[in-house]
Amino acid sequence: MIREDLEMLTQTAAGTVMGEIMRQFWVPAVRAARLEADGAPVRVRLLGENYVAFRATDGRVGFFDEGCPHRCTSLALARNEDNALTCIFHGWKIDVSGKVVDVPSEPPERRNEFAVKVRVNHYPVREAAGLVWVWLGRGEQAAFPDFAFTALAHDQVRAMSARLNCNWLQALELLLDPARFELSSRTLESVSDNPPVIEVERTDYGFRGAALTELPDGEHHARIIQWLMPGFTLIPAVSGHLELAACAVPIDDTQCLLWLIFFSPKGPIASDTLGAQGILARDPDNFAAGVGASESFWREGQPHASSRSLLDDVAFPQAQGPIQNLADQRLCSSDQMVMEARQFLSEALRAYQEGRPVPGLGAPVQYAKLHAGAGVLEPGDDWRLFSR
Repeated sequence: MIREDLEMLTQTAAGTVMGEIMRQFWVPAVRAARLEADGAPVRVRLLGENYVAFRATDGRVGFFDEGCPHRCTSLALARNEDNALTCIFHGWKIDVSGKVVDVPSEPPERRNEFAVKVRVNHYPVREAAGLVWVWLGRGEQAAFPDFAFTALAHDQVRAMSARLNCNWLQALELLLDPARFELSSRTLESVSDNPPVIEVERTDYGFRGAALTELPDGEHHARIIQWLMPGFTLIPAVSGHLELAACAVPIDDTQCLLWLIFFSPKGPIASDTLGAQGILARDPDNFAAGVGASESFWREGQPHASSRSLLDDVAFPQAQGPIQNLADQRLCSSDQMVMEARQFLSEALRAYQEGRPVPGLGAPVQYAKLHAGAGVLEPGDDWRLFSR
């Protein structure tokens, strides 16, 4: 890939190619539990722009540009009441649908006529899996990604996010790194003696990737993930029946949100299951608070040890710097999924620039049928059939 492509992948502000592509996909914006009916609006920053989310009196969620359309004072300061936000600067009132319903600063005889002319940028939202999802695009709205976990009961899903001081692509590529998983579940010596073989199969929406580790009897253990444009991954069970979906969403070009969505299709999530991941007692809106680029929980006193802690993992992309110069990296065979994702994203950039359909936005994606998987393959078995 050329340097220009690599740089474009990391730029997501309004008007950038990658930024415009990402705005055409539904993304998680805020945990639904943070929004209380008639409670304080919540500031949300995505793709270099500022928004507010709030839950109206009747339970509906509104998602607006942060600035009041009058003088652009933050609507995070607004009063949330009567199914509307009332700006405390001059009393302009905007209902949950984005309609201006009162303009006290205008003469009474002109208020209605004036109000209907005011444009308020508000955005479609959906609540699913304990999250408020938002679509920030223009034109025809994309279909909502109805993953299997979005239909589960409340006690079968747990969503958490980490605010990372790095570009979104670095967080995504952490999720596409089977070598890191092997190093966190086996000793360095055993991985060195028997490294996994990485294979990737492209799809209309991204790819399926497998890490295949040979076993002593000629069988292979397969860990199969799904990557979906632009930043979503489905990851094999992390503990028992607990599965994981993860998503990297840009806050801006030097910060991102890493969303983890734990789910249990077979029943409620047990507290001890999540507790084993080391994050249960942490802030669900930033479970990595205090874990920066220089921290690692396993390093002290264990110079050769490995760790399965998710808190360890979030230090690594931050330690690459706010925006890693991708051209400086020397990738190897274990980076096959990373290389494939970069190439796929680069091709998406070209498609957008040339007016062609962007992968994942053209033909409908059957999200509910997609899943990750892990298991043992008999000699001669094809992991591609195993994962379907």
